[in-house]
Amino acid sequence: MRKALAVALGGVAAGVAMVAATGPGSAAPPTKPVTATDRVNAEKARFHPYESAARRIANGEHLTWGARRTEPGVSPGVAARAATAAAALRVQPSGQAAPANVRVNDPTTDTLLDQTTQSETAIAAAGRRVVVGYNDSQRFHPAGLTAAANLSGYAYSADGGATFTDGGVIPNAPGTENVGDPWLGSDRAGRFFYSTLVVGTDGSLGVGVARSTDGGTTFSAPVLVNPADVPYYQADKPALAVGRDPLRASQDNVYVAWDDLFICDTTSCFDGLPVTRSTDGGQTFHTTWAARYVLPDSVTTLDCSFGQYFGSQPLVDPKDGTLRVFSMKIVISDPTCGVDPATETITQVVTTSTDGGQSFGPETTVATLSGAPEGALDLGPGKVMRTASFLSVAQRGGTIAAVWPDHGAPGSPTGYNLRWATSDDGGSTWSTPVWLTNDALDWVQPSLVADDHGWHVTAYQRTSTSRLSVTTLTSEDGTEWTSSPLTTASFGGVPTVPQFDPVIAWGYMGDSIASTISGGHLIAAWGDTRDVVRNALWPQGRNDPDVFFARR
Repeated sequence: MRKALAVALGGVAAGVAMVAATGPGSAAPPTKPVTATDRVNAEKARFHPYESAARRIANGEHLTWGARRTEPGVSPGVAARAATAAAALRVQPSGQAAPANVRVNDPTTDTLLDQTTQSETAIAAAGRRVVVGYNDSQRFHPAGLTAAANLSGYAYSADGGATFTDGGVIPNAPGTENVGDPWLGSDRAGRFFYSTLVVGTDGSLGVGVARSTDGGTTFSAPVLVNPADVPYYQADKPALAVGRDPLRASQDNVYVAWDDLFICDTTSCFDGLPVTRSTDGGQTFHTTWAARYVLPDSVTTLDCSFGQYFGSQPLVDPKDGTLRVFSMKIVISDPTCGVDPATETITQVVTTSTDGGQSFGPETTVATLSGAPEGALDLGPGKVMRTASFLSVAQRGGTIAAVWPDHGAPGSPTGYNLRWATSDDGGSTWSTPVWLTNDALDWVQPSLVADDHGWHVTAYQRTSTSRLSVTTLTSEDGTEWTSSPLTTASFGGVPTVPQFDPVIAWGYMGDSIASTISGGHLIAAWGDTRDVVRNALWPQGRNDPDVFFARR
């Protein structure tokens, strides 16, 4: 998720609020023609899921989803209802103890006062080599962008994750700054690939891909892959996948998908779901769009309808190299620019390419969300963890599965629980979504992987009103599930509203879990706040966001 502050990247929270106050969307029609830029800025301000939850909390508004319940724990009636629902879903404890938890980053490198955030994880493995990527605030000046500014951190392991070496940050290309949102992958040759957001020489927020040929010990500077001819380009949340080419089974391709905002070509303006591909081991890339939401022509019509893709994820079929790109899609129908109430539809969608990402077929709906895509977990006064309903996907044999957080489960109608859907025909049709969890507290930010033993969903689980753990749910067939703890200690929130860290957005904590299969084992990395920092500002101590790893 985007996390740079006003001084760094134009003021996501403060700047958006000003646009919202002056743009379309009020009760009266505008007094001047509405431009495409006006419409996009105003609608992004109203409905952008990454920042709105923290902004609403900062404004003193009550959040329905994930609101903090009364201590201690949950009322007996709610707990009994949740237990009954869980039993109906046949989710049972496995009896396994949590595996060893290994700290990934090196806290001794956090020498700048209170810039100690490492979180939003990515992971990849090749043999015994494991690389974990994460956002690292230590190398970003709070006054704004500098030549050395860099949020894209990583650590590597040569012993399967038993120990890690903090690698610092991947290098900036000349004239650019890496600003986080990592995603990692590896190919059969043992090369690692790291995608990240990059501020370009023209001020655009684009996407770059770095690569490592020495097992993740060092990385190249990223190659920019976003469109070069679009002024003030805005990208977000790149996700990377590596898999076989559809025609050459021995060749691995690298794919990255992300969200972009407001692109115009010779025929229209649109918000898109771009995908880039490399067929030469990450040296060069070619970009197209898997899907577009075409915006109304503001010159000929007064229409503030708006659509946006968020949280994309590519998936490569290991059998034939088919590429599928999944995303959450938000559509706002507002043809009168606020004179009549706008309507909102949120879906999980997928598009398919059979020619290695050169072209894509029509969009297919996986499911429709029950509630708003964004929210936050209130873990205590000033301790907020923002989250969104991004999906995670995996393939096992001929079955593709998707899991995402949503609202409306009978055991917790106003909280987050996990929903599950599958497709047995390559993503053309999908099963009716079911509740994978149905608890009185919350499950957020899931990561789904599959192997010969079944499906594995790893997610943050709120175990009390103010504490989190990381739990893995496992099923051989997708119907009967067992739960196993991944964390050896639960952890609480950190001050995020306002942020203790001067370069991190309000409400930012955790933000994702990463998992993959390596050597027949599930390996995972997550943001964790169990450790305590004491300094001149916090003599009584505060929890510290670090990255932890486990192998099951």
